[in-house]
Amino acid sequence: MTRIIFSFDTEDFTCEHAADGIKDMADLLTEEGLRGCFCVTGYVAKQLAAWGREDVIAALLRHEIDFHTLRHTMHPTVCEYTDTDDYSYAYSRVIREESEGLALVRALSGDRNVYAAVPPGEGKSYAAMYAYADLGVPMYCDTYADTPDGAGAFFCNALHLSYYTSLEAVHGSGAALNDAFYEKLAARRYAVLYNHPNMLTHTEFWDSVNFKGRNLYPDGLWREAPRRSDEDRKAMLETARKVIRRLKSDGRFEFTTYAEVAFERCTGTRAVRPDDIPAIRASLMREFAPQTQPVSLSVSDVFLCAADFLKGAKIHLCGRVYGFLEEPKGITEPCEVPAEAVREAVRKLDLTSFLPLSVEVRDIYGEAVSLGAADFLFAMLGVLCGESKVALTPRPQNISLENFPKLANPPIRNWGVRDPDSSAAALIRRLPLQAWTLRL
Repeated sequence: MTRIIFSFDTEDFTCEHAADGIKDMADLLTEEGLRGCFCVTGYVAKQLAAWGREDVIAALLRHEIDFHTLRHTMHPTVCEYTDTDDYSYAYSRVIREESEGLALVRALSGDRNVYAAVPPGEGKSYAAMYAYADLGVPMYCDTYADTPDGAGAFFCNALHLSYYTSLEAVHGSGAALNDAFYEKLAARRYAVLYNHPNMLTHTEFWDSVNFKGRNLYPDGLWREAPRRSDEDRKAMLETARKVIRRLKSDGRFEFTTYAEVAFERCTGTRAVRPDDIPAIRASLMREFAPQTQPVSLSVSDVFLCAADFLKGAKIHLCGRVYGFLEEPKGITEPCEVPAEAVREAVRKLDLTSFLPLSVEVRDIYGEAVSLGAADFLFAMLGVLCGESKVALTPRPQNISLENFPKLANPPIRNWGVRDPDSSAAALIRRLPLQAWTLRL
């Protein structure tokens, strides 16, 4: 059974006419007996009140209201100001600015919970992912970190779901009447069908008119994108209705929301015990990847529980996890390390945030050796399995990202409205380094 989510990037705060598109789509879903997920920018929430659009707000309140950043593509964007080697600065600024946006959206919804954060376009930021999770948002959608079949993946402490296709694209391609489109949908666990309500009312994106590369106009003096004809607007709505009715009539699909998925997937306790370690170790030796037994575990979870057990813990309750800020460097030659050297190194570790790139230990000859994070993980697992000395051989320090090609090579530079002076270098380098937080 494929679970369909209708998600709407509700973003144009520059033109009141765009608000009509929000109402159109909200009303259409209501008429069809469905709840959509309207991912609203903080500035749209503020402008709807300023415009006195109580009709739009009333239409939205029949649906789930989620988050689409404070100001979308107004510069500096979240992506641009977090593209720095100073993670503390990046994280703190996300917390400060996006807290403002979340407050505006929650005020619009009557202080409801927000279950998903959606970035604009290719504006994916690892710092923002961690920050949204810490702000209590359990899901991050339109992501690089989903599985090929849309099953979802936990990454940077949130459940990530990718967008599948837009209703605008379905309209333009004629796919609404194409059996192959529904066959592909049926092969997925989740399929997020998204839409930009502003594209019901306009033929171009509002931000390409106002914010392409830089802020092109003073605040409040923005330009309106070219308007769409009423005939075209009605045709796009009719396409959306056809898709909805086709899905409703097909027993392979059911409808859900981000909130329902979050309740199902993001609640409950994950516990690991020392007796679980031998099986986890054997599995990691076969494939250095996220674990599904005894519970869903990231490699970072395993690292933290191994360190806990070496300090004497009898149970590890999984919680927040982190990856790396730079590329870990592993050993280049085989070595053996005694169990006591591993235990001593564990006692010195600070595991409250990002994982160590390397850990210094003494080998069996008393010589100092620098173990990469994966090397040290296997050293800890060996000691927990009763080895008095652990033999280590060179290995990759990160997990394979073969199934996550956009995570391996983030296309952030392809974002058409990006400030050309922003290289995105730090984000592109660091996003794959959070792969140890992945779990299924």
